[in-house]
Amino acid sequence: MSAVKLAICVPTHEGRAQTLRELLESIARQCSAADQGKIEICVSDNASVDGTSELVREFRARLPIRLKYFRFERDMRGVRNFVKVVELADAEYCWLVGSDDMIPAGGIQKVLSTLARLPGVAAMTFNKLNFDKTLSKFLGPDHDLVLPGNPSQSRMLQGLPEIAQNLALSFTFMSAHVFRRALWANVVEEVGIDKLCATRHFPHSYIFLRMAGAQGHWYWLAEYCVIQRMDNFCILEENNRHLANYAEEITHDLEQVWDATLSGPVGKKPLMKRLFFLYWNPIAVFIYLADPRITRSVQRSMRSEAVRRFRALPLFWASTYPMLCIPSVACRGMVSFLRGFDRVLPIRWIWAWSHAVLAGMLTRLRSGDRNAVGAKSAANSYLDS
Repeated sequence: MSAVKLAICVPTHEGRAQTLRELLESIARQCSAADQGKIEICVSDNASVDGTSELVREFRARLPIRLKYFRFERDMRGVRNFVKVVELADAEYCWLVGSDDMIPAGGIQKVLSTLARLPGVAAMTFNKLNFDKTLSKFLGPDHDLVLPGNPSQSRMLQGLPEIAQNLALSFTFMSAHVFRRALWANVVEEVGIDKLCATRHFPHSYIFLRMAGAQGHWYWLAEYCVIQRMDNFCILEENNRHLANYAEEITHDLEQVWDATLSGPVGKKPLMKRLFFLYWNPIAVFIYLADPRITRSVQRSMRSEAVRRFRALPLFWASTYPMLCIPSVACRGMVSFLRGFDRVLPIRWIWAWSHAVLAGMLTRLRSGDRNAVGAKSAANSYLDS
């Protein structure tokens, strides 16, 4: 068994040098010479030319812990970068952290103390805080639809059905999980890189669910151990901020992952219902259709795919399906009308109210309390630091 307990594994790519600097600074503030041999950092660079290699040399000289670095000479896409960064590690456990995410003060110690308290645990998932891209504005914790039931209660989840229904949506965010390196490597070796590449945006979700099925336990840690920059999603940028394409890619890829990993009593049906409320509710669909890039053929494809996926949901037929039948040009016209009418009556207040009502409806679909007060306290601690 490796003497190194934890590897913080950071896949990065072009344009992330500044956010990578901020992430490495957040790690440096939490590590000391006493952590030498306990913690390592691994960075896999997907052919960036933005000064990342020079940045790594700077931190390698500064950090009291080992920093490993690998750079692909050409763009190998995200999946191979994820796999490579874990291959670099020698530690017993790995923590994949996106190069635009942050580890708040105390996050590393919370993870290490939990691992010490749970010897032999296969993996854990923990809470995250959501900020804007500048890390200056707190946007809140995750929605109840994404979080496990009773998210303020740390506990061991047993069996793939319980793990999947509580954590499958949390698995989509890469940076909130720590796992045994050997278990990850077993799945990669068994499946092969080509099949993982076919999962496109969510190879980590596929691997985590395979690991959960093989091990049968997974720990939920209610502590806030990582920060995500919202509105900074690669999938959205790759789609030129085309929201309909973004929602379709996420839904398509997750459906593929769940089809390949969940069957029988586990099933994907409850997870697809949550995706409906997150990405295919009538307000979201109206926003998609108001985009001038939506053609009639694209709208027909959206409607047929939505019917295939959500036809068992009565609410889909009562709300989203009628919206999908409205011509996109009419939605654009409605947006123009509302913008003009807003000068007389503040429509934006009504719009905000409708979003709040929808959020309240979604919250009642899940049990437990996401502990927004605790999240606000944790966010304030980060901002004060």
